[in-house]
Amino acid sequence: MNRILHVLAVDDHVVVLEGYHYMFQNLNHEHDELKFIKARDCETAYHLIMAHRYEPFNVALLDYSIPQYEDQKLYSGADLASLIRKTMPGCKIILMTMHK
Repeated sequence: MNRILHVLAVDDHVVVLEGYHYMFQNLNHEHDELKFIKARDCETAYHLIMAHRYEPFNVALLDYSIPQYEDQKLYSGADLASLIRKTMPGCKIILMTMHK
């Protein structure tokens, strides 16, 4: 059986997203394939989450401080984490910040 590791990474810094992608590409894991999807703001992430709700992410890496999506009341990575928890309860969520 082909096991896919399905990862969502959300950060408004491209270099951080590329670093996450590189780390996951170089992991030794039991999955046969890596499906790594990137977003740079709450709006893009929202649409990706909704588009993949029947093919849930295994892992979500979220920056706390990212551009908002006011139409959906998504103001931070924490709001995205709540949406993911409701939409994809089995997804492992890692929420990060550089703020104190």
